[in-house]
Amino acid sequence: AQAVRPGGYVVVLKPTRDHLPTVAAQLARAHGAQLGFVYEHALEGFSITASPQAAAALARNPRVAYVEPDMVMNIFQTTSQVIPTGI
Repeated sequence: AQAVRPGGYVVVLKPTRDHLPTVAAQLARAHGAQLGFVYEHALEGFSITASPQAAAALARNPRVAYVEPDMVMNIFQTTSQVIPTGI
């Protein structure tokens, strides 16, 4: 199951050699968004809380690869599924 966090977005950047927390703070501030968490390992990006218009404007920034709604994902097991040991 998944649920969209209202006003929440994840911004994924194009590869950069710049200091990622600084870039995230500058981009969020420039687009009137509130910076959340900065992702530096699995991907280069950050989360924001912003209006849909600010998220769309941010998506057009040349440093941004894409912007997606921030979703809460849940994994659950039903009785009809068996997960093998070690997974």
